[in-house]
Amino acid sequence: MMRKVVILAGVLLCSAMAAVAPANLLLNDGFELGELGQLGSVTVDNWITWGNSGWHHSDDGLKFDDKGIKFWWDATGMYQDFAASVGAEYTFEVYAITSQTEPLKGWDAVVKAEWLDASWQFVAAEEIGRFFGEKDDKGIAGDPISTWKLISGSATAPEEAAYGRIVMVLEQADNWESTTGGAIYWDNASVVMIPEPLSLALLGAGALCLRRKK
Repeated sequence: MMRKVVILAGVLLCSAMAAVAPANLLLNDGFELGELGQLGSVTVDNWITWGNSGWHHSDDGLKFDDKGIKFWWDATGMYQDFAASVGAEYTFEVYAITSQTEPLKGWDAVVKAEWLDASWQFVAAEEIGRFFGEKDDKGIAGDPISTWKLISGSATAPEEAAYGRIVMVLEQADNWESTTGGAIYWDNASVVMIPEPLSLALLGAGALCLRRKK
């Protein structure tokens, strides 16, 4: 009987340790919830948007599941906030693509991390990465067309930060002198807290326990 109790306790401990795996802190991360239509006129659940040069769309090949987001001007953007811990490191990720029919020109699609204090006052910001549009007037090619690019990077919550924010925008490329054009499509965003070494050790131990149990 005692042996069964010990085994059960071990299984429960292993399961708990395996559950340490970090989770996406964003809600509606694939933009599946909300009405289709022009941003500014429709709501994308859990996201704040500004401007109307964007679309909550369902275009084939330019989304992973049923819906995605499209921008075509730098007066539009979107963000989502999450609770943050000072000194913790977070990985920010989002996929971006531009199409053959509307290649991004003169714009770069930019992902940023911003930090706010407990009163929602701005603390700091940093760029995570970008999708580069064509710069044909400079003889510089952009990122590949019709190919999803994972924009990914990490940032550490600074002193006074109580909240973090992932921001997606278009910005005019440096020294661009011609007409801008085209569009960028976004999907599958995530923000994940990078586990501390002890949590990683527990995660590994939990996975090993589960393998042995099986």
